[in-house]
Amino acid sequence: MTKFWVVTRQVYLKNLRSGTFLWMVLSPLVIALIGGIIGYFFATGQETPKIAVISDRTAYQIVTPTKKAANGVQVNLNDPSNKKYQVDRKITTLTAAKKALRQEKIAGYLTLKQAQQRLTATYVSRDNSPQLDTKVLSEVLTNQHMLVTATQLQLSQAELTRLLQPVTVQHRTVSFTQGKQENRSNAQQAANGSLAMAITVIILLFIMSYAGMIAQEIGAEKGSRIMEIVLSSVSATTQFFGKISGMLGLVITQLLIYGVFGAVGYIFVHHYAFAQAFLNQLDLQQLFSGPILFTILFAFLAICLYTVLAAMLASLVSRQEQIQQAITPLTALGFLGYMGGFLAMGNNNSPVVAISSYIPFVSQNVMTVRYAMGNVTAGPAYLSLGITLVTLIGFTFLALQLYRANVLVYSDAGVFKSLRKSIRILIAERHSK
Repeated sequence: MTKFWVVTRQVYLKNLRSGTFLWMVLSPLVIALIGGIIGYFFATGQETPKIAVISDRTAYQIVTPTKKAANGVQVNLNDPSNKKYQVDRKITTLTAAKKALRQEKIAGYLTLKQAQQRLTATYVSRDNSPQLDTKVLSEVLTNQHMLVTATQLQLSQAELTRLLQPVTVQHRTVSFTQGKQENRSNAQQAANGSLAMAITVIILLFIMSYAGMIAQEIGAEKGSRIMEIVLSSVSATTQFFGKISGMLGLVITQLLIYGVFGAVGYIFVHHYAFAQAFLNQLDLQQLFSGPILFTILFAFLAICLYTVLAAMLASLVSRQEQIQQAITPLTALGFLGYMGGFLAMGNNNSPVVAISSYIPFVSQNVMTVRYAMGNVTAGPAYLSLGITLVTLIGFTFLALQLYRANVLVYSDAGVFKSLRKSIRILIAERHSK
């Protein structure tokens, strides 16, 4: 047991001090920081479109803010409190509006005409101007036209209020747990969607990084021909499990680092208004007791599975240059799961998504996304987790046998030929017993 911990410690410390591990830890934090900064400046730096309003006399009486409409309701097309656009009141003619548009002093101009008791509007903008949703203008003009029409028809206050009463659509999201309906907030659903998108990327980065590290670790030792010396004092079994446990120690370390950064970040930002508004809409207890904990557990098992597979494939190489060839199938499986995760976000109920939720090596992305989005209950999710655990145990046993059989074998036959040869030898040995 002492030799096992010596190997574990040596692998752990060697990789902990490496630049690869440092970049692996910092790169997601740097990417998140850059994304947050870009999003902040994008949100705060958007220019409010400035427009001009050109109208004939009749239309002007509808949209002007200088007089009140029926029952004291003020027309608000030119309302300075509006945040979606600004109106340049100095521009009152079409010629001046075209000149200002050409000189890029305004984003566009709105022309209004009243004919046969019908108000028509045309908005002209530059192709490189700040975008203005014309639905905003349409809504304002429709409301004001309705107010003026109500005045002309001499509607009472009660009739006008009834006419302008909007239809409210309430959106309620529900989920089903063991056949029982449960209410879920829309903000929570949006947060789970963001979580699902992050899951597919993070799991891919983790499994590819640690699988590559263990493959390089074993491949470097085989390429340097020092395994004969190492195995004279440490058994192949101890060496195999020591390397695997050292890598898992790095995984736990990285997760703890992210936990510390997350706690510190929460302490610094939770008192800001935007953070409080976001957090108040989330059910943190539901989030941390369900999707996040399940994702962490599933991701950990997936990392173990890919690490074991990488160790098995790396034991088949004779030179370090063959490492990339050896882990090519592993990389393909990782990207297959990655694409499956995005497919699950867009089409949760397709047979392909449902079946791949239970297939090891890809289910770590597909099932975690489906569970985070609330498309499956805890029962199927943990069934998929159990299948992955059983697969991990089986692959660990197979990988150990192949590692012990090939750790001192140096062949130029190629990785896949060596794999087929090793499997045939193992089968023959088992039949001979």
